[in-house]
Amino acid sequence: MAKRIKAEVFFLKVSKLIIMVIMGLALSLAIIGLIYGLFQWNQSPQPPSPAQRADPPTVAKEEFLKEYFAPSHADRAEDAPKESPSPSRSSLEPTQENPYDPIFAQLNTCVRNVNDQIKFETPEYLGFQQEQINAQLITLATQVNSRGLPYAEDMSQFVCAIIQDPSVIERYQQEPENFLSFYFDILNYHLTEWDRLHDANERHDRQEQERVLRETHAELERVAEAKHTALIALQFGAVSLGLFMLLALYLIFSSIESNLRNINNTIRSVAGSTQEEKKTHP
Repeated sequence: MAKRIKAEVFFLKVSKLIIMVIMGLALSLAIIGLIYGLFQWNQSPQPPSPAQRADPPTVAKEEFLKEYFAPSHADRAEDAPKESPSPSRSSLEPTQENPYDPIFAQLNTCVRNVNDQIKFETPEYLGFQQEQINAQLITLATQVNSRGLPYAEDMSQFVCAIIQDPSVIERYQQEPENFLSFYFDILNYHLTEWDRLHDANERHDRQEQERVLRETHAELERVAEAKHTALIALQFGAVSLGLFMLLALYLIFSSIESNLRNINNTIRSVAGSTQEEKKTHP
């Protein structure tokens, strides 16, 4: 009988130890689930890096000079017309309030300085001719919304850089009659190349905007997934906490039941001893 009681006490202690271990694991998982769930729930979308806009197109003179003065192109340039048709005067001519005035004033100064060295045109006719060319250039800048002042500014710098190049001045001092054809070729080349670079910049800007949209959408998806994960973690933590509380209640009631049993056994043993004493001493 005593061995049986000792075995029951041993298994009771082992079971309590196992329950305490499970309670410890459940409490740990509940805390971890709560912390991880709150961390995931507080996730917020990170703003993507801003879209990088491309710089305004800038046409380099080196490529033009290398291509234009190649032997094959030089032969074609000799057969090219020496002037392009002059446009009629219109309301597009620069006025005092016209933002294009400083740009074309710089261009006119470059052309006059070069004419002083090359003598490709008389000064009287050059001024009138330059006004006609400027009117056409303003039309090219304003008829397409994407050109505007950036095109005109780069055109003026590009043309001035080429026609003031010492090698160009030296070449056309020997053949001044071909300079106007060369001048119009510069303008046409710049227009084509500037439009090409501008289209490339627009594609770059569109790709950057699409990248920002993709990254923003990806961040929103990441946060939504984090919220979903947080709900699962919080539910798992709640279940673990519930298991911990159930086991704790089980241990409390088990301890109460053991104490009541011990009290009952003590009462019975005391009552039995009293009865035996009565029988022994009537």
